[in-house]
Amino acid sequence: MGWNDHIDNDLSESLKELIAGGFVFEGGAPFAVAQKAIEGGRASLTPDEMNVFEEQLVPALRALEQAKLEDEAEDAVGPRPPAD
Repeated sequence: MGWNDHIDNDLSESLKELIAGGFVFEGGAPFAVAQKAIEGGRASLTPDEMNVFEEQLVPALRALEQAKLEDEAEDAVGPRPPAD
């Protein structure tokens, strides 16, 4: 196992979550790039695929991470009070 294999494993799990959560839909370029990255890591992506990854998947990964953080915060302190 190489020094960065854990990074690709973490990335693969996050990309699988994107797909399972409906952030990425089958049939589009982001889905195809996500599948390729899951199977071969980021190093397997062509320059065009890397552009799709950076422009479409990275923002989705950030949104997923933000949603997780918000869920964790809500679990810890309860839901936000309704706005008036």
